[in-house]
Amino acid sequence: MLKLESEGEAMLEKNMTPSERAARAAKQDAYAAKLRAQRSELEAKEAAMEAERRKAAANHIAGTMGIGRVAVDVGDVRSAYEYEIHFDTLELYVPLPASVTKANQLSVDVSPRQLSIGLKGERQPFLKGTFKGTVHPDDTVWTLEKAHARPGSLELKLEISKTTPGQHWPGALELPDGWCCRWAQPPTVPPAAPPPAKPALLSLTAPPPGSPNDLAPLSALAGSSRTLEARMVAVRPSLLESGYAILDDALDAPTAALLRAELGVLKAKGALRAHQFGFKDEEAGVAQVYTKPHIWEAETTDASVAEAAPRLLAALESLAVPRAAAAAFPTLQLVDGRPLEQSAGATGVVVKLQCNEGAGGCFPLHYDNAGPPSRRRLTCLFYLSVGWSEMDGGELQLVPWLGAPVTIAPLSGRCVLFLSDIVLHRVLPCRHERFCFTIWMDAIPSATNRPEHLRLDVRTVRDPAADLRLHAAQRLLSRAVYDEEYARSLSDCFEGAPAVGKALLAAHSKHVHVSRSNAAFSRLADQARALKQVTTPESDTATAATLPVFKDSPQQVASSVVASSVVASSVVASSVVASSVVARVLALDRSRVHVKVRVRGF
Repeated sequence: MLKLESEGEAMLEKNMTPSERAARAAKQDAYAAKLRAQRSELEAKEAAMEAERRKAAANHIAGTMGIGRVAVDVGDVRSAYEYEIHFDTLELYVPLPASVTKANQLSVDVSPRQLSIGLKGERQPFLKGTFKGTVHPDDTVWTLEKAHARPGSLELKLEISKTTPGQHWPGALELPDGWCCRWAQPPTVPPAAPPPAKPALLSLTAPPPGSPNDLAPLSALAGSSRTLEARMVAVRPSLLESGYAILDDALDAPTAALLRAELGVLKAKGALRAHQFGFKDEEAGVAQVYTKPHIWEAETTDASVAEAAPRLLAALESLAVPRAAAAAFPTLQLVDGRPLEQSAGATGVVVKLQCNEGAGGCFPLHYDNAGPPSRRRLTCLFYLSVGWSEMDGGELQLVPWLGAPVTIAPLSGRCVLFLSDIVLHRVLPCRHERFCFTIWMDAIPSATNRPEHLRLDVRTVRDPAADLRLHAAQRLLSRAVYDEEYARSLSDCFEGAPAVGKALLAAHSKHVHVSRSNAAFSRLADQARALKQVTTPESDTATAATLPVFKDSPQQVASSVVASSVVASSVVASSVVASSVVARVLALDRSRVHVKVRVRGF
């Protein structure tokens, strides 16, 4: 229809005389001028209303509820931030530099009394102050929105729950004396002294110069990396046949103690940040960033890590886990940590340092590679906490495809390997402080998230258990097959932040409902659910004793690997909870029904 209309317009204009064309152009110019005048009049009215609102707000006592947004000037900066106080919440509006276009560029830290907002990688925050009351940091939502008073710019909106609803606040923030906010450009920070020479993650070169006490434990780690590679080779059949494997004592006691102590230093120095994740509400079309309760973490590329714990980086580099894994599992086509030619500075390896402070901190069911653009292929999880008992919780729970869940205790020195794009898993509620680090390794572009991994012809699946075994397209079915498990894990994870949990549960339910709107998809999901082993209390408390665990030398375990490789017949491929993967059911013709994954970022 649009094409016909455009062709008709072109034909009409072709048949016009010069005078008719001139009259038409004049008419269009007059209409455009009228629209511009109306827009200018509307903008003038809005500016007048804003001025009146600001004037009225200025005449009220600071902190009065229900008077709208109140602008706060700091030094010579007009409207450094704005706030609006409600009965049970505080809303803050912070203008941002033009360089900020995405939420993941920001670092936002909220504690019961403190707020800090800045750019990731920058030492000096844009805004740092003390709340004039107390808040619930776990019940905080922040988003990027169009600036209220600066067309074409963005502002950060924070909605924070007050600890005591109805309590009067004499304003929003108390800023340090002499603090100056400058929003036109990122804060200028004097260049910091470069950290000790930091080679690529896989480098086996000697650690940076230091005292004899520093060199002694690090110099032994290169040999440990060669031993780790040999032990990975021994568990290769289990990883490739089952999707996961366990290496007990992958780190010896001195190495685990060194890494644990350095993580403690990071925590004590405030170098770990609250775990945050992005979620886009498809109905509202708004991207939001949520904080996961009780989880603190950092990546080894963070400037704060290099400054606070250089020995930790040196120890991880000397272990050379990615190089060992790339050599041990060649069929996975892993990158080995060297800088990638197609992406300057990138290595295809991410190392996450984490502290779970207990108090129920956990992760819901998720999938480390939910779809493009992720290229993660292998997850290596190392535990560092000593003295674990069943009362402490915090176990890793793997969910083999249509099989009973397998729970793995977080014993110090233990390493759990699993395929990032075909293993559904979660972390159970933790009731005691727990330290660990995770290494994610990418594969080459053609090795993961290929077209056949993102599309599923449901008419060709005769046996869900056999046909979808170790197949990444299983991610398309996981939420419908494990509907209740997803919901239960979300409830566990966000028990302390009910507003966030409610939003994610609603999104999950909608995802399942939309997927099941296709009859063929729904029948396949029900068939798989009928074959699924129901989670029972016994399966929830299963221990790693049911898994192939390798503590002996490669020669001693070689004969047992083949026999144990059939344990845990298959692994699941699933969408990550609160991820941006959207399953669409497309009826391409009457004989073939396909499911396709569409990935949206924010």
